[in-house]
Amino acid sequence: MNLLTVFAWASAAVAASKQYDALQFTNLGFNGQYTPVSALNDPESDTCSCQVGDAVSFSGPGTPFDEDVAVYVRGPLQLRFFYVFTSDDFVLGSNDSSWTVVAGYNGTKAENLTFLTPAGADSKCLGKALTYADSDGTSKADKATLLSPDAELKSNEELVIFSDQKCGNSSVNGDCGVYRNGSPAYHGFKGKAKFFVFGWKSVNDVDSPNTVAHYNKSAISLLNARIPRTSMNFRDGNYSDCSCWSSGCGELTAFEATDDGHNDRFRTTLHSLQNTYDVDKGNTIDGYTFQDTPVGGGSVLIDTAGNVVVFDIPAYFLNMTLTSSELNKLYNLTGKTQVYDVSKATNKDGNGKSDGVSVTITKWKLAVAMAGILAMVI
Repeated sequence: MNLLTVFAWASAAVAASKQYDALQFTNLGFNGQYTPVSALNDPESDTCSCQVGDAVSFSGPGTPFDEDVAVYVRGPLQLRFFYVFTSDDFVLGSNDSSWTVVAGYNGTKAENLTFLTPAGADSKCLGKALTYADSDGTSKADKATLLSPDAELKSNEELVIFSDQKCGNSSVNGDCGVYRNGSPAYHGFKGKAKFFVFGWKSVNDVDSPNTVAHYNKSAISLLNARIPRTSMNFRDGNYSDCSCWSSGCGELTAFEATDDGHNDRFRTTLHSLQNTYDVDKGNTIDGYTFQDTPVGGGSVLIDTAGNVVVFDIPAYFLNMTLTSSELNKLYNLTGKTQVYDVSKATNKDGNGKSDGVSVTITKWKLAVAMAGILAMVI
């Protein structure tokens, strides 16, 4: 067997694989704009409506995900731990930047974050209003409450995590823009570069009817924090003016169970208007990460150079400190990585196919692969 044949065989074998240790977007960020909500009119009446204000423009690497984000969690799953780190200038591969932990939850305590859930008044336009979440994650509470480590979200039950910094008054020019009257309103997680660490237990939901929306299809997303403050009904195109979602303010669905009933396989989708006309379909990386343990771990990195990396992380990662060197080491120890260059996406309908998609093998994996290939040649 000659060397060229072996390399061709190895490349085909890698390309045919759908399971990856990391899913990565590169060149995130563009010159764009979105329209924030300027008014919520009679939200609980049958004649409810919404208005949008002047467009918010953005540009540069990482946009619009350099804005405040809230964390959206959809069952079925149990959230076991969660940490947020931020940096002003981290670039993947560089060890020069510092990181600060800004929020954390480990099942017994929570610092600098607030758990909310849609358990309030219902609205045809906005869906259910956010309230404080009780310890079970889905019931209404009167004040901020610690989430129980045993809290189990069923299919399509939702939890939204914000910081503990309260918003000022609701107004177009306010620090949080317009938000729903009567709902607790908090800032999201700030930072040009962000690193989120999650630990969760995947659950097979046998209690909910299989007709429920998103049955047995858990998800963890990062949302522009404006979105859930106005509407939990943001994917309904009939009420697109009730949140900035449809105009492209940004959602990164980092972990979403695949459609084939596997609640241990997670795909990643970027919902923005960068190189697509369809924010709903967005840009989906062709492949999935896999959780092979009862309590899995995953992380999301957004750096200041337009890289977004979603990768497995050990469930024992419970550190409240982080250095750039440690983060780069975690990234370099991942195996197969599916890379999607958002700037080279050629299909505007958002079907997840792009000339910019490629498969890479990180350094230590490459050394192992090369050793195997050379052994075959010899």
